[in-house]
Amino acid sequence: VACTLVGPWVFLLTLFTFHEVCACLGLSGPVVFLDKTCIHQTDKSLMQEGILHLAAFMQHSESMVVVYSRTYLTKLWTVYELASMLVLHPNGRLIVLPVVLPRMLVLGLLLVAFLGNFFRVGEAKCTVGPVLKDSVLVGAILLVPVSYVALILFRRMAAEHQDIMRKVADFRIQSATCYLEEDRKVVEGNIVAFIQCLGLASEGDSTEHVLNLFNGLVRDRVPCALQNSLGRLGLRYRTVSTMSCVFLLRPFDTVNAYLHGERPISMIVPPRRAASAHRHGCGRGGRLLDARPGHHPAGCGRDALHSGGQARPEVGLQRLHGPALFQARSLHDPGLRLLVRVQRLDHTGEEAQGMDRYLRHHRGRPYGCRGLRLPPTKSAACAKE
Repeated sequence: VACTLVGPWVFLLTLFTFHEVCACLGLSGPVVFLDKTCIHQTDKSLMQEGILHLAAFMQHSESMVVVYSRTYLTKLWTVYELASMLVLHPNGRLIVLPVVLPRMLVLGLLLVAFLGNFFRVGEAKCTVGPVLKDSVLVGAILLVPVSYVALILFRRMAAEHQDIMRKVADFRIQSATCYLEEDRKVVEGNIVAFIQCLGLASEGDSTEHVLNLFNGLVRDRVPCALQNSLGRLGLRYRTVSTMSCVFLLRPFDTVNAYLHGERPISMIVPPRRAASAHRHGCGRGGRLLDARPGHHPAGCGRDALHSGGQARPEVGLQRLHGPALFQARSLHDPGLRLLVRVQRLDHTGEEAQGMDRYLRHHRGRPYGCRGLRLPPTKSAACAKE
C-alpha cells in the first residue's frame, strides 16, 4: 500500500516544486512580462516610458495569465491591460486563475485521496474490527461531512464566477480605482490613442465618448474570454481531472502484490479459461449459487463447488455480530468480501445454512439476492465458520 498512501503527497510535492527543480537543473521556462517587475518602480522617467509602451509588450505576447481577485476588475491598470490584450489578440490565449483555485485544488486532492483510500480499507489483511471491515458503510457515513466541505468549496467557486460576470457587466473605466491618481490621465490618454488607432473613434471625439466606447469593448469581449478560460460552471474539467491524478501510482501496488504472490494474475488480466467457464455457467465461471441445504445447480455440486477443481475451499466464513451475521472472505482474493445473513444453523452450529441475503462490496457494485453471481475469476464454496 506504499504507493496508495504516499502517492498523493508525492503528487502534491511534484506539483509545487517541479518548476524549482527545473530551474536548478538549468531548464528555462517561458519568458514572461510582469508589469510590477518589468516596469521601473522608482525612476519616474523610466516608469513613464514603460507605461507608454505597455501596448507594445502585449503586442509581442502570445498569452496572458490573470491572477484574479475580487479587486481585479475594479483597478484601472489591470482592466486596461486585459482589454488591450483582448483587442490586440482576439484569438489569443487568456488564462484566468482565481486566488481560491490553488486552495480548492489541494483540498480536493486530499479529499479524493482520503475517500479513495478509505473505501479500500476492507481489502487490507491487517484490518481488524467489524466496523472497519465494512469500509463501504463507514465511507458512506464519512461521505456526508466530506461532501459538505466540498459543497462549501464549490459554492465559493461559483460565487467567484458570478462576481466576475457581474463586475464585467457593470464595468466603467471612469469608476476604476488607481493607486496614484496622477496615473489616471496617462492611462486614459493611452486608451483614447488606442481606440483611435483601432479606428473605433475619430480624433474629434471627446474623451468621455472614447472612454464609453472602451467600456462597451470591455463588456462585449471580456465575458466571452473569461467564459472560455473559467468554464461554464467556473471550474474547468482539467482542474477536476487533476484531482484524480493522486491515484496514478496506485496500479503499482497491484502489480507489486502480484509479483509477491499476494494477488492472482486474474486481478490484472482475467484468464480466458475463466471467461469460457462463465459462458457455460458452471464451475469457476460463477453460477448463481444458493447455500440452502441440498440445493446445488446441476453440474455444480457441493464437491465441485467446495474444491473448484482444487482440493481446498476458497471462501472462509467469520462470525461478526451474533449468530446470524457472518462475513465471508475469499482466501484467494482478500478484496472479495460478502456480508451473509443466516436464517438458521444446523444442530452443530458450525455450517451456515439457508443464506438468504448477500451483500457484496467489490469494485463499488453491491448485489442483493438469494445467491451471488460471482465474476469469471471467482468461485465459491459452501464454507464453515
